[in-house]
Amino acid sequence: DVSKQYAFYSRLGPNRWVGRGPGTLCTSANEIGPATKAALDGFAAAGGRVLIATGRSVAAATEVVDRCGLSGTIEYCVCMDGGCVVQAPNWEVIWSDGFSGTAVARVLRAIEAAVPGCSFGVLPLGNGYDSDVVSSEAYLDILRQETDSTLAAEILSRRPRVSESFINEVEATGAMGWIRVLHTDGDRDALLDALAPVVEYENSQHGSHVAAGESVVAGAVILRRATTDKSVGLAAMAKQLGFTADKCCVFGDESNDWGMFRWSGKNCVYTDNAFRSNRRLCSEAFVANPGN
Repeated sequence: DVSKQYAFYSRLGPNRWVGRGPGTLCTSANEIGPATKAALDGFAAAGGRVLIATGRSVAAATEVVDRCGLSGTIEYCVCMDGGCVVQAPNWEVIWSDGFSGTAVARVLRAIEAAVPGCSFGVLPLGNGYDSDVVSSEAYLDILRQETDSTLAAEILSRRPRVSESFINEVEATGAMGWIRVLHTDGDRDALLDALAPVVEYENSQHGSHVAAGESVVAGAVILRRATTDKSVGLAAMAKQLGFTADKCCVFGDESNDWGMFRWSGKNCVYTDNAFRSNRRLCSEAFVANPGN
């Protein structure tokens, strides 16, 4: 409840940081309950500082903050699983660690040659990109077929832009956090196998540290930097703003929270809907999303 959450925050004292993601904050209706909001506002009023660390894009994360009335409480968002850090009130990128446009274009051309039938989506890390840039209508058609996917619906709601010169545009763009690869046959295991030689060559020849993994969207593969992790974004922000991990408490429930749990040491909290592996890394537990 709110008293337990605020009591835990208060133990950190003033000028301490709390980090948690929209998925941990929000109810299943993607809203923040009054108890959670009261706890965060109370912590901030007592001198604490609050940030979000999330796998979501800048636009998706900051939309939750603004819509839920937390714009005056949350100062920073670590977005795209540690790919960049943005600062309120204008959510400007103050740090990023993504693929260069040149590297992404090189990988895309290699995939096109090795695995016909693929379509791609990217989201540049810089300001001004509120939605994915995609390679073709085929990419959107595959997403439209994912009628049970919340993420696919969210991507489509932001009206991804089909680029007529996709790879050339990507090449001329700044850093990107990830590449989503879709294939017409929807077989993710086969796609991972087909992409493996491309990833291996890129890493051995160019040192790009590309890692391929499963996306929440069925059949999709995500290519990202192997070093990308929420803890990397948090550590970069901590260095820039002058605080240390022992002065930060993190909340989480998903596997992409493991890095920041380890980074924060003892000050980490799992919600009762968390993966079992999360619980082994944490020191405290709370009921998830009161009022959900």
